[in-house]
Amino acid sequence: GTVTYLMALPMGVLLGWDLRWIIIATGIATTLYTFVGGIVAVIWTDLIQTIILVVGAVLCAGLMVFRLPEGPAQLFRIAREHDKFSLGGFGSSLTEPTFWVVLVYGFIINLQNFGVDQNYVQRYHAAKSDREARKSLWLGGLLYVPISMVFYFIGTALFAYYTAQPDALPAEYRLPGKADSVFPYFIVTALPPGVVGLLIASIFAAAMSTISSSLNSSATILLNDYYQRYVRPAATERQRMVVLYVTTAIVGLLGTGMALAMI
Repeated sequence: GTVTYLMALPMGVLLGWDLRWIIIATGIATTLYTFVGGIVAVIWTDLIQTIILVVGAVLCAGLMVFRLPEGPAQLFRIAREHDKFSLGGFGSSLTEPTFWVVLVYGFIINLQNFGVDQNYVQRYHAAKSDREARKSLWLGGLLYVPISMVFYFIGTALFAYYTAQPDALPAEYRLPGKADSVFPYFIVTALPPGVVGLLIASIFAAAMSTISSSLNSSATILLNDYYQRYVRPAATERQRMVVLYVTTAIVGLLGTGMALAMI
């Protein structure tokens, strides 16, 4: 529900559509292909969506860098002047986002993600062997850092882009609470039409890959940890599939309803 709602915010700016219709359309589409295809649909659509997302992000970052009035050097100069490449303070405070707090948090949250989160673990179980599962774990972990750096760089590039061209960003987008609308505004006003389409697809892709993973893992957990353990241990294949189908549909409806309620 949270992911769907957060995806709808920039899409509302990009497309000018009502948030409710964006949420409903995304919820139906994602629930439908997860319902029909299960883990196979989740993995293959995630692959395609990840490629679209990364290509769109790299392309966008490149356009920001080379569209500055004075070229790429201006971006790095502005970012350095405003301390945008800082890794945070190195003090001992635990109440501020210091380097050490972020490092420890990142280490623990990724241990959780890659170690016990069903969104990730369900993929290891689908691998052909333990060796292939280990390869997928290492690939995901090693790609996490450079891909994250691209998205952090986009934030810095946006700051430099509109600092160098203050008249290009309306005053309403500089108000508190409007930061999340700046990137969609840049996409609509500064990118060529074909690239805008790619970026719209990448934002949808980012949300749908997370939603489909959550739907599939929720259904699997309910089947294995509850239905087969407490309700019907000797369930037939047909009965297990019915539980998976029904749970996927219900969780999809609940998630979509939660996103609508967040409006």
